[in-house]
Amino acid sequence: MSITEISAQSLSDLILEGKVGADKAIMIVDVRDEDYYGGHIKSAINMPSDTFSYSVSSLIEKTKDKQLVIFHCMMSQQRGPRCASIFASAIQSSSSSTPSISVLTKGYRGFEYHATLKGLVSHVIDKD
Repeated sequence: MSITEISAQSLSDLILEGKVGADKAIMIVDVRDEDYYGGHIKSAINMPSDTFSYSVSSLIEKTKDKQLVIFHCMMSQQRGPRCASIFASAIQSSSSSTPSISVLTKGYRGFEYHATLKGLVSHVIDKD
């Protein structure tokens, strides 16, 4: 199974079009650990990378009706791609339907930068 990349622009478009969320066809999985706090992409679920392999089966269940699952960490250089690969391997060995899998290019940091430049922060990012 191939894992593709998705740009900040493409993801923000999907969010603004209302295509991302728990009851939508697209899910965002934020695998940051303690760096999750302070802000995250709207409707993303947090599944910390340090415990991801233990919770991957619950993610398979949550994504059984999804068309696309997007992973990211702070910069999407290590944790995000690694968790996307773990998920891809686990879902291939399950009997669940297989959603497409992407990793957010430049991670949360790049997404937040893009949202700031475009004036979209309040529309696509939850600050907490």
